[in-house]
Amino acid sequence: MAVGRNRMPLFAPKSGRFYERFAAIGQIIDESSVLLVDALKQGLSERKETLKALQVLERAADSEVRELVTEAAQSFVTPFDRDDMMWLARTLDEVVDQIEGSVDQMQLYGCELFPPDFTELGRILREAASNTAEALERLKQQKKLGAYLERVNQLERDGDYVYRRLQTLLFAGTYQPLDVMKFTNIADGIEKALDSLEDVIHLLEMILAESN
Repeated sequence: MAVGRNRMPLFAPKSGRFYERFAAIGQIIDESSVLLVDALKQGLSERKETLKALQVLERAADSEVRELVTEAAQSFVTPFDRDDMMWLARTLDEVVDQIEGSVDQMQLYGCELFPPDFTELGRILREAASNTAEALERLKQQKKLGAYLERVNQLERDGDYVYRRLQTLLFAGTYQPLDVMKFTNIADGIEKALDSLEDVIHLLEMILAESN
């Protein structure tokens, strides 16, 4: 249920809190993507600290999502459809989980050197996360989001291309089978994070369309 113009201002602070929580989760995603890019360039010792920082961010995202879902369930009025809010929050949480999982795999597998396409995948994820965070920061105004949404859609397509190129390289016979498995699993996690960001963008597009 959307907040109408003529409703009592009693609900305005609560609605504002929802937007603040979405913006906070977006910031966590943005910071997580920076750490993933760092992790791709780090050795095991340095990456261990990066993973710890990511785990802190993951717990923070979980906390924000729990609070948001609880508040949405208990609120009589929400700024947009309650189910859409919960779906959006959980999809955002998945992005952080997937980023943390990818870095965790890097560490568990003992990876230190990656094929060059990993750098490009990380860059694409970083930019998509940044644009998503900017869109969530502006969600309350529900305008001027088009450029961010279009950019993330394009970045996801770019990521698909780089992912397929990486798969072709991995299975060309240059790498040992065990390394192929390791790199494929890590790349899958990064690609899933990109897919989840695209899902977030589609949800935002739907929310904006329904609001208008």
